[in-house]
Amino acid sequence: MFIVGTAKYGERTWALYRANFSSIQAALKKLPRTQLRGYQGYLREEDGHIGTGSEEFLLQRAHSLFHICERGIVDSVIDVDKTETESKKVINRLQKCKPEWMWRVMEMELSLMYDTLYTKARVIHSMFGYLVRTASPLAVVASFLLFHFSGKRGHSRVDITITYTLLAGALLIETASTLNAVGSSWALSYLCKTEWSWLRHAALCARRWHRLRRAVVTVRQFIKTMTGGSSSLYGRSRRSFTFLVKDLDNHSKKKIP
Repeated sequence: MFIVGTAKYGERTWALYRANFSSIQAALKKLPRTQLRGYQGYLREEDGHIGTGSEEFLLQRAHSLFHICERGIVDSVIDVDKTETESKKVINRLQKCKPEWMWRVMEMELSLMYDTLYTKARVIHSMFGYLVRTASPLAVVASFLLFHFSGKRGHSRVDITITYTLLAGALLIETASTLNAVGSSWALSYLCKTEWSWLRHAALCARRWHRLRRAVVTVRQFIKTMTGGSSSLYGRSRRSFTFLVKDLDNHSKKKIP
C-alpha cells in the first residue's frame, strides 16, 4: 500500500509537470494526422440507451474532435490531411442536425481542456494511471488478508476493529476510484488510441465499456439527484473559461517580445 500511495503521490507531480501549453504542443506533434480514425466505428449512435443529441452522445464527439480544440488553444499549426474526412463528417452531421449542438460540443471541449490543465485526467487515463488503479484494490486486499491471518496477540479488540474498518473503507474507495476511471469518458479516448487491438476489441467491439459507462453515468446521476447537485456532466464551463482565459493571456504575453 505504501508503494501504491507513493505512485499516486507521484501522479500529482507528473500532472503538474504536464499541465502547460508546451507539453500539449509537444504531445500534438506526436499525434498521427489521421487522429479521428481511431474513433471510427466506436462513437455511439442512437439506441435504447443513448439518444441523438443527448449529453453522452455529444460528449463522445467532443472527445473525438478534442485534438482540433487543443491545436487552436495552444496556437499549434493545424496540418490538415486532405484524405482525413472523419472530422468533417462529424462536424457536418452535428451542424446539419442542429447548429446549437456544435456550441454544446465546444462547451464540453472547454471543460476537457480544463481537465487537462487543472486535474490529473491525462495522467489517470494513461497506461501508468490505469495500472496504479488496478493495483490499488489488489494492494488493499493483500493487506487485509495479511492482517487477517497474522497473529493479533497483544492488540486490543478496539484496534483490530478500527483496522478492519479502515481496510474495508479503503477497499471500497479504491474500487470506486478504479470503476470511475475505467468508466470515464476519457477512457473511450484511451481505448480508441491504444495500440493493443485485443483490448480495444474486447472493450469497444463487444460493447463492454459502453455498458460500464452507462452504469457509471446512472450512478453519478442518482447521487447528484439525491444530493441536490447538478446532473450535468460538464456544468463548470464558466469557471473553465475564466481559468483558460487567464492562462491564454499569460501565454500570449510571454510570446510577445
